[in-house]
Amino acid sequence: MLMGARISSLELRLEPLRDASSGEIIGRETRWELFDGGQTLDAEDLLREEYAPEEYGLVDRWALRSALAIASEFSHERPTTSVHVDVRSIVDTDQARELYQWLRDYGSQLPHLALEIDERFITQHADTLGGFARAVRRLGLCVVVDNARNVTEIEAVLRHVHCDAIKIDGALIAGLARDMSARCATARLVQIAHAHGMYAIALGVHDPQTWERARDIGCDRVQGMSTFPT
Repeated sequence: MLMGARISSLELRLEPLRDASSGEIIGRETRWELFDGGQTLDAEDLLREEYAPEEYGLVDRWALRSALAIASEFSHERPTTSVHVDVRSIVDTDQARELYQWLRDYGSQLPHLALEIDERFITQHADTLGGFARAVRRLGLCVVVDNARNVTEIEAVLRHVHCDAIKIDGALIAGLARDMSARCATARLVQIAHAHGMYAIALGVHDPQTWERARDIGCDRVQGMSTFPT
């Protein structure tokens, strides 16, 4: 059993996504978390450690089912609900086909859903992911590159995989105040996003100062803060 008796609670966290200029909530990311002995752990990653690679799709469908329920609940407000999908469950042809069919069955809820794929995996499987990304975007979903930080690799990925947004890694965003290399990389990722008709999201924005820096460098959206600074 996952983590045994040490689990104190399992919770679904919703992290708001806001317009960088107005502060309006325009989306949310869903993430299952375990609280274990004072630590906050990623439940989805822990579950993937328990399953064999050919079973990763089970974890993705569990996470997607939660995200679809949230998307349905808030559909009248028309925000986007995003959920992380492990690329290793997509590069397998059979799992990709099963996941696509599973998504297609949900129909009208899909325009409110965004699939996030981590940069470190998407760059390794760009050729394979191109077809999957095109297929799910035809269903109305958005595809987002998550935790983006490598400018060269992002440029290479976008030759094969059509996406709707780039989420810039929180470490880069945290470094905007003091790190010239972080500012340069963030500015370039924003430029790449806009050049491809995509929007740029700043991850890990937890205070007004970081919000302002992310907005001033060109990020369209910010994720992390529960309240809008006045």
